[in-house]
Amino acid sequence: MEETALSGMKAIQEHCRAINLPSSEVTVLQMIRESGFPARKLGGIWASDREAIAKWLKIYISGEVTVGQALKKKKKR
Repeated sequence: MEETALSGMKAIQEHCRAINLPSSEVTVLQMIRESGFPARKLGGIWASDREAIAKWLKIYISGEVTVGQALKKKKKR
């Protein structure tokens, strides 16, 4: 089974690059702040998950849920 966790901004950027998303640190941070990109800073280290990014990308591209709605749903959990 493939490890899906991403630890550190460089790992997140490399994954974004691999799936043809913008991958500069500035852009990744902007996607986190403005688009609900699934990453959090835990103990000073950025963390994310490949499966969560794939799910976010699918929802974001399809327009099934707007970013604001996705964030509201996230807060309810």
